[in-house]
Amino acid sequence: MSCELEGKEIEGEIMRLAFGGMGVMRYEGLVVFVPFTAPGELIKAQIKRQHKKFAEAELLEIVKPSTQRRPPVCPYFGTCGGCQLQHLDYADQVDQKQHFVEDALVRIGKLQLAQPVDIVVASCFWAYRRHIRLTLFAKDESYRIGYVGVDGVELVEVSQCPIFINPEDEVVNHVAGLVRRLDFVGDLRAHLSIIKDGEGHYVLLVDFPGPVPVNTESVLQVAVAEEGSIVGAVWRAGNRGGSYGKTLCRFAIGDLNMTYSPMAFVQCHPEQSEHIYHQIEALTQECKARKVLDLYCGIGVTSLLLAKKGVAVVGVEGNPDAVLLARQNAQNNGCEGVVFERADVSKVTKKILRQGFDLVILNPPRTGVDAQTLEAIAHAAPKHLIYVSCMPATLARDLAFLCGKGYHVSAVRAYDMFPQTTHVETVTLLER
Repeated sequence: MSCELEGKEIEGEIMRLAFGGMGVMRYEGLVVFVPFTAPGELIKAQIKRQHKKFAEAELLEIVKPSTQRRPPVCPYFGTCGGCQLQHLDYADQVDQKQHFVEDALVRIGKLQLAQPVDIVVASCFWAYRRHIRLTLFAKDESYRIGYVGVDGVELVEVSQCPIFINPEDEVVNHVAGLVRRLDFVGDLRAHLSIIKDGEGHYVLLVDFPGPVPVNTESVLQVAVAEEGSIVGAVWRAGNRGGSYGKTLCRFAIGDLNMTYSPMAFVQCHPEQSEHIYHQIEALTQECKARKVLDLYCGIGVTSLLLAKKGVAVVGVEGNPDAVLLARQNAQNNGCEGVVFERADVSKVTKKILRQGFDLVILNPPRTGVDAQTLEAIAHAAPKHLIYVSCMPATLARDLAFLCGKGYHVSAVRAYDMFPQTTHVETVTLLER
């Protein structure tokens, strides 16, 4: 493979953005990806890596800025790998995400779209996240917290995160101070999550993959006792761990009062996740479904909303903590007609589908639905499917398979669940 262009400085116009946020330009017939650029910009860049069909470049200069460009809010933007689109006006971010979804469905899924994909914008696009996951790492014989950098390797130490909290909120800085108090036990890469529990209250979760600082328990206990905003803390290391203060969090959706914990997944954008749940309710009613299988059901929000409407639901989830919470949430909300099973979705779907369902709801991780589960669904042939996805590429792949097995896409709607980033959530209704 020739690398004759590596190190070369080039100039050109950014034609569009690719999924992932990279600007796309062409140079001597080669596609070149340049981060932190905007459509319509004339730029200078330096090619860093040349591949067979494309190249990666570093932005050197914006010769003529795009009308879409605006100053980023976060001081770490451009070095932190968390956000990719802070330099774009919010309306233009939404347009790009609509394009990401449409491009994946048409190019990867080979689907014919009768009309453009509808996308629901967020009214809250700063300080919206319900939780963040930081890396706890060693530096100068103490510990720091930060995000993985844009290169996917280096760690960027941070003291704030504008998509999580307002600049005047000091909780990230407080947590940074806490981890510096931990006894140094050598290099480690732990995960540290900060979870919101109402206005101004937070719960911490620290996952240690190896050695645990001896004073971890005392540091977290003191944090809960003395840091007014930190109301609870949990640490885990394999089968060991500890819990201090109030570690269960709560939120309401409709007439449901949901409880969740740091150990179970919950959607990060409260406003947009509520819109999605209500759309699933509406689609279920439209399908006239009376018996629903909710795969990857999490703590049970969708299952319980449907059960409240008189729908019989079986929810399946692999995370044992999430299943316990789902069952507790069902009891607390007086929901009958719903059963939660702890199981690997890929191993039990074929058997459970023998019970007969009008509708199957799929809400998998970003890797999509495994082949075994897709085959089981195609064989059982329920009349309707609702697929909730956070990754357009794997959504398109799975839709292509299902459409090849007798389904067609009846409706697609995207949601900007992750403002300032390239990520987008999509809800698709399929009918047999």
